[in-house]
Amino acid sequence: MRTNLSMLILALFSCGLYSQVGINTATPESTLDVRGQNHLGAVTAQDGVLVPRVNSLATNGSVNGQLVYLIADAGTFTKGFHYWNGTVWQPLAGSASGDPTKDAWVDNTTSTRVELGSKSDGSARTAGTEFVAQDDGAVGLGTATPDGSSILDVTATDKGFLPPRVVLTDRTMQLNGTAANATGLWVYNNGGTGNLPKGYYYWNGTEWRQVTSVTTDPPSISTLNCAAAGLRPSTYTAGVPYSGMIRVPYTGGNGRPYIAGGSVTVNGLTLTLLEGILEQGAGYLYFSVEGTPTVSSPATTTFPIDNTIVPFFSGTCSITVGNSLATDLDSFAVLGPLVATTDNGRAGYATVITTRDGKFSVRCFIPSGGNFADVNLQIRNNSASTVDIISNGHYLWSGAGGYMQNQLRLPANNWAGDNGTSSSLLIDATTGARIQTATNFPSWGDPGVYASSLPEQRLYKWTSYDPNDKTFYSLEFMMGTNNPGGVANATTCPGGTCAGTKVFFKIDQITAQ
Repeated sequence: MRTNLSMLILALFSCGLYSQVGINTATPESTLDVRGQNHLGAVTAQDGVLVPRVNSLATNGSVNGQLVYLIADAGTFTKGFHYWNGTVWQPLAGSASGDPTKDAWVDNTTSTRVELGSKSDGSARTAGTEFVAQDDGAVGLGTATPDGSSILDVTATDKGFLPPRVVLTDRTMQLNGTAANATGLWVYNNGGTGNLPKGYYYWNGTEWRQVTSVTTDPPSISTLNCAAAGLRPSTYTAGVPYSGMIRVPYTGGNGRPYIAGGSVTVNGLTLTLLEGILEQGAGYLYFSVEGTPTVSSPATTTFPIDNTIVPFFSGTCSITVGNSLATDLDSFAVLGPLVATTDNGRAGYATVITTRDGKFSVRCFIPSGGNFADVNLQIRNNSASTVDIISNGHYLWSGAGGYMQNQLRLPANNWAGDNGTSSSLLIDATTGARIQTATNFPSWGDPGVYASSLPEQRLYKWTSYDPNDKTFYSLEFMMGTNNPGGVANATTCPGGTCAGTKVFFKIDQITAQ
């Protein structure tokens, strides 16, 4: 008893004198020095310090640094040591049970994901601030449930996504010297003088491709020419399912995109405006036509058009189809000088135009050493076998002349002509003087495109002799030169270009639907 009393007095005296308390030691090394039974030795079952143990942290602490031990998960708090930081109960690093990440990330085994458990101040995350990584690799930003079709789901209602911003100096630029651009790489190009235009780009494996950029201003047109509407296929049969398209010309387009319009059904056929982008100026609107018609062509079907069908059209009109054989018109023109050629074995100078379908070509040609006024027109069948055509032509100057054939046979892949011959019988241009060789110089129509040193106008029309072919061709031609009597050679055509000549061709290709 006397010994214990002496030790208590000594302890109190030590505490008062040095402001230090030692437990299991007479020489404390800190304000409170608690030592185990085997100091600096093996731990025993009774060693340790017990702080207050609680089952809830619903009540705020009162002093910064206040320490407790939560005996089980409670609400958003996990089992372990927590201290009061003046605002919230904060877990000690590494104290949360079952969370091997030992940081702000929480293992949510129920939802098979790892998630950021709290904000920087320790408070719970609210909806829209989530950051989760699912076990299948999907990541959610702003959502706790990433869409199953996405590897990255970024969700927000008041923010956008900002990708890397770079400066692309050319279309094949590599972003760095360490790794080649990955196919599908996405960036925003800041542009600038001499660089690619501003906008979003992706790498397609070969070059940077710009994502189409159009304004979000509403679409508008000035006029819609419903009377010029064309239906393809142009006929329909009652009771037979039909699928086609109508093309209608407009003017005054403002280049804006537009969505699909409303629908209207007449005679079992439903017309719907297809989505697209308006031209700047004139262009075409396209409508789908689907259904099983209740009438057969040439009985007509009339679709009323207003702003319920075309939302950006303020007027009204009617599209009537089914009673005509509509056609497609494709125009193409060429303008340029005569240039050197050795096609079909004869050197000279020529200008060439080819029909849109590639089946025929027409050229004006003068052999080397010939006068520019003596240029001839020639036609070429570009297929691998002979083709017969029905044709006529006219040449206009101070007078006029013409020619025509019911059947002109053209050789395969060779320039040829009729040498100005008209006939209701077969004219064979596959042999003799009507086919271009190293020495021949045939003409399609009248030879020489100048009359008395004055330029002629030429008009030609032709179509295949095959009754199943539904295409017609119309050609317009004129050549001008500042020296009709000049000789075509290396002097007048330096570098192979006859700069003193100017050739105009225009072909209209008309195809039945």
